[in-house]
Amino acid sequence: MLVNLFKKNLQQPCLEIIKNTQESKDLPKRLAWVQQVFDELPVSIIILDNEYKIVLTNKFHDDLTDHKNKDKIGFNILNSNGLRKRDGVIKKYQRLIQHGESFNVDDVFVKNSKNAYHLKIHAAPIIDESGEVYGAFSVGSDITELKKAEEELKNINQNLSNRVQQKTKELRQAIKFKDEFLADITHELRTPLAIIRGNLDLLTRYNKSFKSSEETEIIEEEINHMAALISNLTSLCNINLIHDCAKKKLVNIDDLVSTIKHEMTVIAKQKNIKINTLIQKNLNVWIDSVKIKKVLTNLISNAVKYGNENGYINLDFKAEDDALVITIEDNGIGIPEKDIPHIFNRLYRSEKSRSRDTGGSGIGLAIVKHNLDLHNGTIYVESKINKGSKFTISIPKTVDRK
Repeated sequence: MLVNLFKKNLQQPCLEIIKNTQESKDLPKRLAWVQQVFDELPVSIIILDNEYKIVLTNKFHDDLTDHKNKDKIGFNILNSNGLRKRDGVIKKYQRLIQHGESFNVDDVFVKNSKNAYHLKIHAAPIIDESGEVYGAFSVGSDITELKKAEEELKNINQNLSNRVQQKTKELRQAIKFKDEFLADITHELRTPLAIIRGNLDLLTRYNKSFKSSEETEIIEEEINHMAALISNLTSLCNINLIHDCAKKKLVNIDDLVSTIKHEMTVIAKQKNIKINTLIQKNLNVWIDSVKIKKVLTNLISNAVKYGNENGYINLDFKAEDDALVITIEDNGIGIPEKDIPHIFNRLYRSEKSRSRDTGGSGIGLAIVKHNLDLHNGTIYVESKINKGSKFTISIPKTVDRK
């Protein structure tokens, strides 16, 4: 901005200063106002002639360099120790005087007896009436505080980055320890559970009265619940302990859903729940069929668990652009609104007593979310108490259009 101001208003006075100082080292009185104006400015100003010699500096520049104006007059700027260390800046000054090329330099380091400074240099040619370069006007803005702030910000960012990396490392170690602990626990639980089941089988085989007792039914239910819990814990551990990925292949949705419906109808019949399907024709998609099957069976299983007698489960499969969109809707007991944001968290159970009665462990939906993440998919939940729930799944870039 100051350089532009110079070009508009100070070209002619500076040209006169150069011409006069070439004849005499004294500044003409009629041009003394220029020196006064420059001395009031909070920037370093240098006026050069066409031989790279200084003809005028201001007070700010003199304070920076520990020199008085008169001590610097006639000094060749190309011999400056500071600039000689920066060959690129010297070449810019040479092109400035020789070809009239203006330039900017973002950071020039200057040091005096008291302090060190960082300057941003802007320079423009001084041109006479014939268009000949007669000298140059150079402005140095003090950016020392800005550089300090940038350095402090850099240090803060580095410290923050280091802390985040450290916390991330600690978190990963904690997750690894947790998963290894869960893996060990599930492994250790299998043996005593197998022993309990084996002894229960022996008792019921040789004691018919014991087999038909209410206590035996309770024990069997608890064993089945524990077995299911251990199986889900194993699946949960595998999410983190194995570098999981989606092994995609071309799958016909009709075939996949037919298999799932056949399997899930068996459990749905226990509550006389009807499973209805609506599938877009010739829907072929690139997915990991094993993982998506796990997603669907978990969601349908939950719909049965929390469904009402004589209820329904509606499954809809269609393509939207290149995405596979699946909706699973039921008319079951629904999910409390406060629980919806958390249901995909591992080990989270909505209304724990009710989940316990239906055998829920808070793991199935975590596996659903994980398997969809592997497909870059999303899942959205709508639910109202005593009216039912609707899960909408979208898996992008999967539909085969051939």
